Amino acid sequence: MDYEILNIPMLLSVDAAEAKVRNLRIVDTKTQTMFPDGFMRYDSFTIREALHNCIAHQDYTMGARVEFVEFEDNRLVFRNAGSFIPKVVEDVIKSDCPASVYRNPFLAEAMRNLGLIET
Repeated sequence: MDYEILNIPMLLSVDAAEAKVRNLRIVDTKTQTMFPDGFMRYDSFTIREALHNCIAHQDYTMGARVEFVEFEDNRLVFRNAGSFIPKVVEDVIKSDCPASVYRNPFLAEAMRNLGLIET
C-alpha cells in the first residue's frame, strides 16, 4: 500500500487510489465495421462509488483502514471494517430498499448530499 495517500484529505485520497488502478483501455473490433470500439476496463464511477461507500460505512471504532486491492486477474476488492448492518444481503433484496440504520449517519448523509454516494 502507498502510505502517502493516507495523509491527504478523503476526496484526494479517493482520486489517488483510483489513479493507481491499472485501468487499461480495451479495444474491441466488431465485425462488419472498420472502426474499433474502445472502452476502459473499469468504470471510474463504479470504483469511486465503492470507495466512497467503504468510507461512509466504515466502523471507525475498530481503528482499521479501508482496503482496496487490485489483483492480477482483474479483480478489484474493497473492504472496510465492521459487519454488514442488515446482516445478510438477501434481507436488503427482499425489502427492496436500503437499510434505514447507518453506522455513520452524519458522514453518510453529508457524502450523499455532496453526490459522492447514492441512497
